[in-house]
Amino acid sequence: MDTRLGQMLILAGLVSPSQVEIALIDQQMSPHLRLGEILVLRGWLKQETVDYFADMLPLMRRAPSRLRLGEYCICAHLLSEAQVESLLQEQKAAPIPLGQLAVRRGWLKPETLDFFLDTFGLRAQRPVSKTPEMTQIKHVDSRRIQAERVKTESMKRVTIAEAKDLHDDAEAVQDWLKALS
Repeated sequence: MDTRLGQMLILAGLVSPSQVEIALIDQQMSPHLRLGEILVLRGWLKQETVDYFADMLPLMRRAPSRLRLGEYCICAHLLSEAQVESLLQEQKAAPIPLGQLAVRRGWLKPETLDFFLDTFGLRAQRPVSKTPEMTQIKHVDSRRIQAERVKTESMKRVTIAEAKDLHDDAEAVQDWLKALS
């Protein structure tokens, strides 16, 4: 689990490969600590963000609910409600996608935006037109995104028993989302 969590956090641009490597070395010295706990103790991530990526993200990938980008970022504690509200107000003046505005303000990394757009199929809903500023920003290697997508697709093949578990998981996510509102 720790290795997958580390890969996801790297793909999302939230930590670097060397940070994960250091945390894994720390984990060998303190085997009672999980990777996410070490990343938090080192100050590289918030506990809520680690919890989201470790616990909620896998459930949300399988759940039928469809949130908007800002809602996913709030759930992951990457953006506050006030930040999303500010971006929505800015969007009224200039019809620029919320994610691009968050990147421009430095609130999200381009890799983090790409991760959420690809993970939840949000790119297909609203094509992102790249501004000149966005084309200058370094993006995640598309091969890594494709590899992650292939892994995700292979994980979607489930048995009937697993489908029942997924349904229960989806209900748990919906209850969790209701509790957030």
